[in-house]
Amino acid sequence: MQSQTYANVAGLMFHEHMHNIGFNHFGDYNVPAALQGVVTGILNEMLWKPIEGPALKNKYSKQLDELIAYYLTEYKHLLNEDTIFEPSTK
Repeated sequence: MQSQTYANVAGLMFHEHMHNIGFNHFGDYNVPAALQGVVTGILNEMLWKPIEGPALKNKYSKQLDELIAYYLTEYKHLLNEDTIFEPSTK
């Protein structure tokens, strides 16, 4: 169950990111939910549920390591930030 949790949380975070950049649930297109499903599906495939052959994390391990390194470098300040907002300290 833990394996699916990673993909689900990442998909939900991407969903909320879509809201932060202006997409919503109104009208004929539900962009946040649609892309959440795509991201969750891709992550499940990459990490845990290979359909044919090795999981993508094994097949593309070098590229995955490079992508992780990029995000750890580019967004280090966000990844190391405290998740608890304390208004009195801002």
